[in-house]
Amino acid sequence: MPAVVFADPQMASVDLTEAAARAAGYDVRARLAGPLAGARDVRDLIKLVADAKTRLLLGAYCAG
Repeated sequence: MPAVVFADPQMASVDLTEAAARAAGYDVRARLAGPLAGARDVRDLIKLVADAKTRLLLGAYCAG
């Protein structure tokens, strides 16, 4: 389920968190990246949650 929070910085998320993916039995690989390209705010970041075996994207989270 996608979600958006209109704050400063703005935040968005979709699907499973890292904890929820682990609880569901996935072999989780999570990575953080940031700041976003071209952004001037150091609070910008992206977190991707994937299944390590299938490389299927399970969730994504952004602040920026």
